[in-house]
Amino acid sequence: AWPRGWEREAWAWKARAPERAVRRLLQRVQQHRVASQFRRGVPDEELAAYRLRVKHPVDLAMVRRRVEGKQPPTLLELEWLLMVMVTNAIVTSEPGSEQRQAACELKQHIKDAVGLAKQECKALVLAPAGTLRAKKASKASGGQGSRGRGGARE
Repeated sequence: AWPRGWEREAWAWKARAPERAVRRLLQRVQQHRVASQFRRGVPDEELAAYRLRVKHPVDLAMVRRRVEGKQPPTLLELEWLLMVMVTNAIVTSEPGSEQRQAACELKQHIKDAVGLAKQECKALVLAPAGTLRAKKASKASGGQGSRGRGGARE
């Protein structure tokens, strides 16, 4: 069931965001300097203890596979996956540790990247209707623009 009022306005755009916005968000997160620490899951020898504290293990490799899969997640789902990933790191790391600081830094970066995605999606929605139609018409005519099919100028 969809929420009503401010909650709907606050996150409904994420459910309708284009797939390229999802891919761009993931690229931005992967390019962060601490993202390499989240690329792989927990080593097998630590897995048993990790599973006691973490219900949904998530790493960037798993997220990338989901985004590149047949049914990519919405922007809302991607944000949830990324936040679960950093929350898992925060919960399982010692207070004040380097891993916890990296997770907090990546969490803030994810929030900033989602804000940037929101601006990009709003720009798509608020773009004048003629611009999109003009681009489609240009592609349909073979990219000739106003020169016509012959391509020669008079």
